[in-house]
Amino acid sequence: MKMKAWLITWESANNATAVADEVVGILNPCWGKRRVADIVEFLYSSATATLTEIAYYAKRPSNNPYHAEIRSGRIGCGSNPSLYARKVSDLVINEDPETGIEKITWMESPVYDLVDGRITVVRGPCPGGFTRRITGPVSHELIWDRIRGRFREGWGPGETPVECN
Repeated sequence: MKMKAWLITWESANNATAVADEVVGILNPCWGKRRVADIVEFLYSSATATLTEIAYYAKRPSNNPYHAEIRSGRIGCGSNPSLYARKVSDLVINEDPETGIEKITWMESPVYDLVDGRITVVRGPCPGGFTRRITGPVSHELIWDRIRGRFREGWGPGETPVECN
C-alpha cells in the first residue's frame, strides 16, 4: 500500500558517522511542521545526548545546541550525522522474512527556491529508498569503527550483522 508520510532519516556525510538504520521514523502526514520539528529535535537529543544533557535541555530549551530548523517545509536537526524530516509520497515497505531484508521506497517532493523574485525548481521529484537487514527494532547504533577505520563486524557491504546478546 502506497502512502504519504513525514519521513525522518539520518543524513551522514561519510562512513565515520553512519548509523545502522537510515530511517528513524514515519509520522502522520497531517501533522504540522512545528509538531514534527519538536519530535525531530527530541529524537536527535535522545540519540546523541546524555541523560544529564537531555534533562538540562528540557529545563532550558534555549541552551540546546541542536534546534530543529524548518526550511521550505523540510526539517533538519543536528550535526554530522543529522536528522532530516520531509513529507514524501508513494511510501511502501516490503519485508521478506526468508531473507531478513526490509525495503522502504518513497518519492521525494520537488524542491523550490525563490530566484530573482521567481519560484524556481531546484530539484524535481525523485525516488528514495533504503534497505535494511531486520535485526530487531530500528537502531541508532553507529556502525563505523573509528579506531580500525572500517565498518564494525557484520555491518560492511555483504556482511550479516552479529546479533547482540
